[in-house]
Amino acid sequence: MAGEQINAIAQVYAGALLDIATQDDVVDDVSTQLNAIGEIVKADETFASFIDSPVIGINKKKDSLDKIFSNSVSELVMNFLMVITEKGRLSLLLSIVDAFAFLQDQRAGRVLGTVITAVDMSDAELEYLTVKVSKKLDKTVTLTTEVDPSILGGFILKVDGTLIDGSVKRGLKRAKSQLVNASISATLNTAKYLTE
Repeated sequence: MAGEQINAIAQVYAGALLDIATQDDVVDDVSTQLNAIGEIVKADETFASFIDSPVIGINKKKDSLDKIFSNSVSELVMNFLMVITEKGRLSLLLSIVDAFAFLQDQRAGRVLGTVITAVDMSDAELEYLTVKVSKKLDKTVTLTTEVDPSILGGFILKVDGTLIDGSVKRGLKRAKSQLVNASISATLNTAKYLTE
Protein backbone atom coordinates (compact mmCIF):
# COMPACT_ATOMS: atom_id res chain seq x y z
CA MET A 1 0.00 0.00 0.00
CA ALA A 2 1.20 3.57 -0.86
CA GLY A 3 1.98 5.75 2.10
CA GLU A 4 -0.28 8.59 0.95
CA GLN A 5 -3.23 6.18 1.06
CA ILE A 6 -2.66 5.40 4.72
CA ASN A 7 -4.53 7.45 7.30
CA ALA A 8 -2.25 10.23 8.61
CA ILE A 9 -3.28 9.66 12.23
CA ALA A 10 -2.58 5.94 11.86
CA GLN A 11 0.89 6.81 10.56
CA VAL A 12 1.61 8.90 13.66
CA TYR A 13 0.65 6.07 16.01
CA ALA A 14 2.46 3.46 13.90
CA GLY A 15 5.56 5.66 13.75
CA ALA A 16 5.59 6.08 17.51
CA LEU A 17 5.25 2.33 18.03
CA LEU A 18 7.96 1.65 15.44
CA ASP A 19 10.30 4.10 17.19
CA ILE A 20 9.86 2.33 20.53
CA ALA A 21 10.12 -1.12 18.94
CA THR A 22 13.34 -0.03 17.20
CA GLN A 23 14.76 1.28 20.47
CA ASP A 24 13.93 -2.01 22.20
CA ASP A 25 15.15 -4.05 19.18
CA VAL A 26 11.81 -5.85 18.85
CA VAL A 27 10.56 -4.55 15.50
CA ASP A 28 10.08 -7.98 13.94
CA ASP A 29 8.23 -9.30 17.01
CA VAL A 30 5.94 -6.28 17.12
CA SER A 31 5.31 -6.54 13.39
CA THR A 32 4.38 -10.22 13.71
CA GLN A 33 2.04 -9.51 16.61
CA LEU A 34 0.36 -6.57 14.88
CA ASN A 35 -0.14 -8.62 11.73
CA ALA A 36 -1.70 -11.45 13.77
CA ILE A 37 -4.07 -8.98 15.46
CA GLY A 38 -4.92 -7.50 12.07
CA GLU A 39 -5.75 -10.95 10.70
CA ILE A 40 -8.08 -11.57 13.66
CA VAL A 41 -9.88 -8.27 13.00
CA LYS A 42 -10.24 -9.12 9.29
CA ALA A 43 -11.45 -12.66 9.97
CA ASP A 44 -13.93 -11.92 12.75
CA GLU A 45 -16.70 -9.48 11.82
CA THR A 46 -18.01 -9.43 15.38
CA PHE A 47 -14.62 -8.41 16.73
CA ALA A 48 -14.23 -5.81 13.96
CA SER A 49 -17.62 -4.36 14.86
CA PHE A 50 -16.65 -4.36 18.54
CA ILE A 51 -13.50 -2.29 18.00
CA ASP A 52 -15.28 0.11 15.64
CA SER A 53 -18.31 0.63 17.88
CA PRO A 54 -18.64 4.10 19.42
CA VAL A 55 -21.35 2.71 21.72
CA ILE A 56 -19.06 0.34 23.64
CA GLY A 57 -17.19 2.21 26.35
CA ILE A 58 -13.43 2.54 26.60
CA ASN A 59 -13.16 0.51 29.80
CA LYS A 60 -15.20 -2.35 28.31
CA LYS A 61 -12.94 -2.37 25.24
CA LYS A 62 -9.78 -2.29 27.36
CA ASP A 63 -11.01 -5.16 29.55
CA SER A 64 -11.92 -7.24 26.50
CA LEU A 65 -8.60 -6.56 24.77
CA ASP A 66 -6.76 -7.50 27.94
CA LYS A 67 -8.65 -10.83 28.17
CA ILE A 68 -8.11 -11.60 24.48
CA PHE A 69 -4.48 -10.56 23.99
CA SER A 70 -2.64 -10.28 27.33
CA ASN A 71 -1.24 -13.83 27.09
CA SER A 72 -0.40 -13.70 23.38
CA VAL A 73 1.28 -10.34 22.76
CA SER A 74 4.20 -8.51 24.31
CA GLU A 75 3.79 -5.90 27.00
CA LEU A 76 4.68 -3.22 24.44
CA VAL A 77 1.91 -4.25 22.04
CA MET A 78 -0.58 -4.65 24.90
CA ASN A 79 0.25 -1.18 26.22
CA PHE A 80 -0.07 0.19 22.70
CA LEU A 81 -3.55 -1.34 22.35
CA MET A 82 -4.53 0.26 25.65
CA VAL A 83 -3.21 3.68 24.57
CA ILE A 84 -5.05 3.70 21.24
CA THR A 85 -8.20 2.54 23.01
CA GLU A 86 -7.86 5.28 25.64
CA LYS A 87 -7.33 7.88 22.90
CA GLY A 88 -10.37 6.69 20.95
CA ARG A 89 -8.26 5.42 18.06
CA LEU A 90 -8.94 1.68 18.28
CA SER A 91 -11.11 1.94 15.16
CA LEU A 92 -7.89 2.80 13.29
CA LEU A 93 -6.26 -0.51 14.26
CA LEU A 94 -6.15 -1.97 10.74
CA SER A 95 -4.85 1.30 9.33
CA ILE A 96 -2.19 1.36 12.05
CA VAL A 97 -1.16 -2.21 11.16
CA ASP A 98 -0.83 -1.17 7.49
CA ALA A 99 1.03 2.01 8.41
CA PHE A 100 3.44 0.09 10.64
CA ALA A 101 4.29 -2.30 7.78
CA PHE A 102 4.67 0.60 5.35
CA LEU A 103 6.95 2.58 7.68
CA GLN A 104 8.95 -0.52 8.54
CA ASP A 105 9.55 -1.18 4.83
CA GLN A 106 10.33 2.48 4.20
CA ARG A 107 12.93 2.63 6.97
CA ALA A 108 14.51 -0.60 5.74
CA GLY A 109 14.73 0.75 2.17
CA ARG A 110 12.09 -1.64 0.87
CA VAL A 111 9.40 -0.54 -1.55
CA LEU A 112 6.49 -2.28 -3.19
CA GLY A 113 5.62 -1.84 -6.81
CA THR A 114 3.34 -3.18 -9.49
CA VAL A 115 4.15 -4.08 -13.05
CA ILE A 116 1.25 -4.32 -15.49
CA THR A 117 1.71 -6.29 -18.70
CA ALA A 118 -0.54 -7.43 -21.52
CA VAL A 119 0.33 -11.09 -20.82
CA ASP A 120 1.76 -12.94 -17.83
CA MET A 121 5.45 -12.32 -17.16
CA SER A 122 7.77 -15.28 -16.69
CA ASP A 123 9.55 -15.58 -13.35
CA ALA A 124 12.84 -14.76 -15.10
CA GLU A 125 11.40 -11.58 -16.65
CA LEU A 126 9.96 -10.48 -13.31
CA GLU A 127 13.25 -11.15 -11.53
CA TYR A 128 15.21 -9.26 -14.22
CA LEU A 129 12.91 -6.23 -13.97
CA THR A 130 12.97 -6.35 -10.16
CA VAL A 131 16.79 -6.34 -10.10
CA LYS A 132 16.97 -3.46 -12.60
CA VAL A 133 14.43 -1.33 -10.71
CA SER A 134 16.08 -2.11 -7.35
CA LYS A 135 19.47 -0.97 -8.68
CA LYS A 136 17.98 2.16 -10.25
CA LEU A 137 16.20 3.18 -7.02
CA ASP A 138 18.94 1.88 -4.72
CA LYS A 139 16.23 0.15 -2.70
CA THR A 140 14.94 -3.36 -2.30
CA VAL A 141 11.93 -3.56 -4.59
CA THR A 142 9.22 -6.20 -4.47
CA LEU A 143 7.06 -6.24 -7.57
CA THR A 144 3.60 -7.70 -7.93
CA THR A 145 2.20 -8.37 -11.37
CA GLU A 146 -1.10 -7.58 -13.00
CA VAL A 147 -2.30 -8.50 -16.47
CA ASP A 148 -4.20 -5.96 -18.56
CA PRO A 149 -4.54 -7.01 -22.22
CA SER A 150 -5.73 -3.51 -23.16
CA ILE A 151 -2.16 -2.15 -22.93
CA LEU A 152 -1.35 -4.35 -25.97
CA GLY A 153 2.33 -4.90 -25.07
CA GLY A 154 5.23 -3.47 -23.11
CA PHE A 155 4.60 -2.68 -19.46
CA ILE A 156 3.43 -0.07 -16.98
CA LEU A 157 5.51 0.16 -13.80
CA LYS A 158 4.24 1.78 -10.60
CA VAL A 159 6.83 1.98 -7.83
CA ASP A 160 7.78 4.41 -5.08
CA GLY A 161 5.38 7.11 -6.28
CA THR A 162 6.58 6.88 -9.88
CA LEU A 163 4.65 5.69 -12.93
CA ILE A 164 6.55 4.56 -16.01
CA ASP A 165 4.27 3.81 -18.94
CA GLY A 166 6.14 1.81 -21.54
CA SER A 167 3.00 0.24 -22.96
CA VAL A 168 2.35 -0.16 -26.66
CA LYS A 169 -1.02 1.53 -26.14
CA ARG A 170 0.69 4.66 -24.79
CA GLY A 171 3.21 4.58 -27.64
CA LEU A 172 0.42 4.41 -30.20
CA LYS A 173 -1.40 7.32 -28.55
CA ARG A 174 1.82 9.35 -28.55
CA ALA A 175 2.47 8.53 -32.22
CA LYS A 176 -1.11 9.49 -33.13
CA SER A 177 -0.74 12.78 -31.28
CA GLN A 178 2.54 13.51 -33.06
CA LEU A 179 0.99 12.72 -36.45
CA VAL A 180 -2.00 14.97 -35.74
CA ASN A 181 0.27 17.80 -34.58
CA ALA A 182 2.52 17.34 -37.62
CA SER A 183 -0.52 17.39 -39.91
CA ILE A 184 -1.86 20.56 -38.29
CA SER A 185 1.57 22.18 -38.50
CA ALA A 186 1.90 21.23 -42.18
CA THR A 187 -1.58 22.58 -42.92
CA LEU A 188 -0.76 25.86 -41.17
CA ASN A 189 2.55 26.15 -43.04
CA THR A 190 0.82 25.47 -46.36
CA ALA A 191 -1.86 28.06 -45.59
CA LYS A 192 0.80 30.58 -44.61
CA TYR A 193 2.74 29.87 -47.82
CA LEU A 194 -0.37 30.29 -49.95
CA THR A 195 -1.31 33.61 -48.34
CA GLU A 196 2.11 35.17 -48.87
